[in-house]
Amino acid sequence: EISMLIPVSVASAEMRNPPTHPLRGLHDGAEWLFNAQLPGWAVEPLYSHGDLSSTPIVDGSRYQQAGVRLIVRLNYSYAKGDGGQGTFPHPDRYADFINWCLRIIYRSRSVWGWIIGNEPNRAAERPDPHRAITPADVLHIYNTVWYHARTTDRLSPPSIDPTNYESGDPRGYWQTIVNELRGAEFFALHAYSYGPQQPVDTRERFNPPMGWQYYGFRMWEPFAAVLYNYRRDGVYPWRRLPIVISETNHLFRDHVGGPMGWNPSATFWIRDVFDYVRRWNEGPGSQFVHAICLYRHRGDVWRIDDKPALLDALRQVG
Repeated sequence: EISMLIPVSVASAEMRNPPTHPLRGLHDGAEWLFNAQLPGWAVEPLYSHGDLSSTPIVDGSRYQQAGVRLIVRLNYSYAKGDGGQGTFPHPDRYADFINWCLRIIYRSRSVWGWIIGNEPNRAAERPDPHRAITPADVLHIYNTVWYHARTTDRLSPPSIDPTNYESGDPRGYWQTIVNELRGAEFFALHAYSYGPQQPVDTRERFNPPMGWQYYGFRMWEPFAAVLYNYRRDGVYPWRRLPIVISETNHLFRDHVGGPMGWNPSATFWIRDVFDYVRRWNEGPGSQFVHAICLYRHRGDVWRIDDKPALLDALRQVG
């Protein structure tokens, strides 16, 4: 049986101080940041599209040299809700998926970190709509990949949909994963506001049974608190590890219930998010957010590649 002692990897030891690298980040935005000569962070999803015999190789050298820290999120496929096959395959293909992840990690270069999967507690990410992806499933996949990765590789378990009850209480789902992690070098979390006018520092909460959760951007904080408070063998192994907000946006363009997507004038929301996180980082404690990645550069109704004011706000926040 593999010991549950948490080794301190070279990668995590490098990141135990408050962040000095710019917080700015963009989902699928590595090329834009590179071309704009903006240091920051980029989360780039990579999908097998069902072909687990493939081995795509990621070379992030040019981004690294430009100060863009590349995080790659490994997924079996798109969400079922978007016409894909789910973030993880059926259980009988878990071993193949694990090997697919490891081959990519071993053969790629200049990747700052790897996220294994995406929002497994969301029904749309299940390969089988009638079978939930359980924390045990997540742990089997993630822990095996982490154990066989090199000590210089940075890994995070998948971000949890922070307000989704389709697989049970999301904080409890996250706590179960955190309790049994073999190791990690950073943690990816998701956070959303419900509209651009909603204050990012709102203290408003959901109604029971989710009264513990913020109804707004601060919804990542209860998940950070789980990491901060987790104790094993007399130590707090996850407190000092970097938090990366790997997806954030306001959900509705103007008001709750209206059209979804970015408001092209929501520059103030972006500034407020970055200001709030900087204040949070300046507070007491040894836990820090190292990146805030806006969702997203290209693609769906939350794309900002056609919203120059929002791109300019991202340039300015640093």
